[in-house]
Order: sequence, then C-alpha cells, then structure tokens
Amino acid sequence: MNKELKKAVFEVMLRDGFVKSSVSVTYDRETGFVTEVVLNHYKYGIIVIREGYKDVHRWESEDEAQKGSYLTRRYTTILLNGVVDDSAFEESLFTAVFDELVSSGSDDRHLFIDILEQIGKGERNISVNIQKI
Repeated sequence: MNKELKKAVFEVMLRDGFVKSSVSVTYDRETGFVTEVVLNHYKYGIIVIREGYKDVHRWESEDEAQKGSYLTRRYTTILLNGVVDDSAFEESLFTAVFDELVSSGSDDRHLFIDILEQIGKGERNISVNIQKI
C-alpha cells in the first residue's frame, strides 16, 4: 500500500524571520491518520511524536554551549540536547506551544488545536479531519 503523506505547518513568528513556536503535522492524505507531530518553541525545545513514541529535547543553555573549545566560547551556537526525561519540562513546552496557538487568532489554528488536544488526552492514534484541510 502506497501512502500519500502531506504536511501541514502552523507558525507563530516572534519577529520577521524568527519562529517563536510551531506545530508541524505529517498525515496520510486519504485516511487522515497522523504519522508525525513536531512541536517547537524557541525558549524550551522540541517534542517529536512519531509512531506512538515521543522524544523531548531541550535547547542547551548558554553555559553548556560554551563548554568545550576556545572556538565554542567565542562563537556560541545553541543546539538541542539529547532526549530529556522530565515530565514538568515536557508539560511546560507543550503548554507554551498550545497557548501560542490558541492566542494567535488565526483561522487556521483549529486543526492544530484539535491535534494537540488529542495528544494532551494521551491518544495514540491521532487523526485529522481531512475535510477541513
């Protein structure tokens, strides 16, 4: 069976060229079954939900980024840390993205709110209403 996947992205901008938070959803065009959801927040990090598994990553701190070589102390680049197993952090990241989505006022946000509500309820088989897309 050949699936035709489609991707939908919702972004809230902090300023021109800088994404404050985003939700990216990859779904099967025929069934509406969601194969991947990525939540991103500029302060916290990223949550990737794929095939029922969840990976939570936080942005490293400036101190962590400067550890290492002379070059990294001079030219700091903030990267993602490995998977974080911290439910309070995960909830903060999820809530921050959800709140940005709700307060955006965009007409397109309802599809993404529905998906995040399914995730918040702990549902493992997430789907989108393909008639609304």
